[in-house]
Amino acid sequence: MSETSYHHGDLRNALLAAAEQILRQQGPEALTLRACARLAGVSHAAPAHHFGNIAGLLTALACIGFQRMCQVQQQQLQAAPADLVARAKVAGIGYIQFALDNPALFDLMFRDPRIDWQDAALVEAFKAARRPVFDAIKAQDNDSSTGGGNIGWIKAWSLVHGFATLATSGLLKGADSGQPQPDLQQLLRQLFD
Repeated sequence: MSETSYHHGDLRNALLAAAEQILRQQGPEALTLRACARLAGVSHAAPAHHFGNIAGLLTALACIGFQRMCQVQQQQLQAAPADLVARAKVAGIGYIQFALDNPALFDLMFRDPRIDWQDAALVEAFKAARRPVFDAIKAQDNDSSTGGGNIGWIKAWSLVHGFATLATSGLLKGADSGQPQPDLQQLLRQLFD
C-alpha cells in the first residue's frame, strides 16, 4: 500500500467521520459510499475496501453510536450517588441526553433498515449501551415474581427510549395546540423527579 493511496492515515475513521457529517447535515437518504468518499477526499472505490457496501458503513457508524451512548451513561454514573434509584435515573438521563445531542445518529442506530443486526460488533455495542440502565434496574429489582426481572428493565427502557424518540422526532409539542417544542431539558428533569 503506498502512502499516497491512503493519505488520511486512517481511512476507515475518515470515512466514518464523513458519513456522520453527511448524516447530521443532509440526513440518512444522502448517505452513500460515493458521497462519503467524496467528502473524505478519496476515490469512490475506497469505502468498499473497508465496509463492502453501504450497509457495512452504516452498521459501523451505528456501532460507534452505541459505544458513545454507553460512554455518556458511564460518565453520568461516575458522578452519581450510590443510591440505586438515583443511579437508575442518571443512567436513563444519560441515554436520553445522548439522543438529544445526536438525533440523526440516534435515529440511524435504531431505525435505519440498512443496519446489519447480524454483525457481532454491533450486537455487542448495543448490549453495552443498554447495560447501564439494565444494571441499575436489576439492582433495584428484588422481586422475583416479575418473571426474571425483565419487566423492570422493559419499563425503564420503554420510558427512556420512548422519551428520546419523541424528543428527537419533535413530537413532544402539543399535538393539537400547534405550540413550539417545549424545553426538553426541563421536561427531562421533570420526567425523573
